[in-house]
Amino acid sequence: MKEFISQLKTLYNCGELTKPQLTPEYSNWLQEQHWLVQQSNHLIISDRWLALSWATKNAQDFINHLLLSQPQYQNYLLREVLQAGADIAAAEDRSALTSFISKLPSLATYILGLYQELQDKYQRPPEELEKEEWVEIKAEVTTELTQALDDFVFSDTADYYQKLMRMLQTLQQVKSEPKQLNLNAIDKVNLDNNWAQQRRVTSNPYLEAAEESKYTLVSLKNRFSDPNLELDQEIINNPWGIFLIIFGMVEKQMRAENNDRINLRPAEKATPYQPTEINFLTYLDNGREVYVSSFAELIKDFLTFKDIKLFPKSQLNLIDYFTELLDKEIYIYQNNEYILSDKIDSLLYKKPLLILKNNCSQLKDELKNYIERLAKNYED
Repeated sequence: MKEFISQLKTLYNCGELTKPQLTPEYSNWLQEQHWLVQQSNHLIISDRWLALSWATKNAQDFINHLLLSQPQYQNYLLREVLQAGADIAAAEDRSALTSFISKLPSLATYILGLYQELQDKYQRPPEELEKEEWVEIKAEVTTELTQALDDFVFSDTADYYQKLMRMLQTLQQVKSEPKQLNLNAIDKVNLDNNWAQQRRVTSNPYLEAAEESKYTLVSLKNRFSDPNLELDQEIINNPWGIFLIIFGMVEKQMRAENNDRINLRPAEKATPYQPTEINFLTYLDNGREVYVSSFAELIKDFLTFKDIKLFPKSQLNLIDYFTELLDKEIYIYQNNEYILSDKIDSLLYKKPLLILKNNCSQLKDELKNYIERLAKNYED
């Protein structure tokens, strides 16, 4: 059980595991319920997994919700739900039970079936059963696993039923769809291939570097290593380091064409080297400058346009990481805007960064075209 929770945390942070790494005794239901998708010998987080991670607060909260889907445990928990509903009906009226169950529409059929089953067995409605009988009802489906899960999910919880109902309601909003993935393996230098449709990309630029990752974009240890690389190699091994360098390349390319579509500026001019927010502005064909969005929102919208998924959260906060790039002079602040430094720009014409530059032409073109379309929308 402890090992399984550790595996879930790895999936939450890194987005994939090889199938042999995941304990079958606990995990087969994750595929059956479409939380994970298998590709080759790897299990990758699905769209359903992503949706739940976006709806929950953190790794612990996510795992707690996910475990409610474990079949044995859910069978046990729905008896808890029915008992709570029966208590409500006994205290008020039977219609209250229907109202209670209607809060869990996708589970209502099972709960009502269980209600009828218990009524037939005990020859009276469940709201008239004694506490001892409910203990017996739940004992029939209690196992070592359900007990361990219950202790993990609801440890130190005073409002057990309220928390259970809230979690089940959140879980129901996340639909189960058997959607397959068609991902190419991560390529060492082919960035066009890496930033492609359906790719899962970490929203956390500070995630501890993983030893390996075949299908998800996360920071990796020594994925790109070259003794001639005149740059902090952690930046190149971080997907957001690479992406922000590419974005700066696009800005310089457009500026060389007398095209000022990209302007990155601090929200507060007084603290440009410790920005609280970075604004993205663009110039229209008539020379008028307009605010479009925060820089992070621009990137997030571009990824949505490309059908690239962020995990574990849908939020993308690059402020602290961008500040690091300022400190390391990857970007510089000049004339009230952020631009890629000339030092980095010159490295892009030497090996090994030249290899990266030559293998991201599609991504650069897509970024450029996307920004052009944004500006045209304001023209209209």
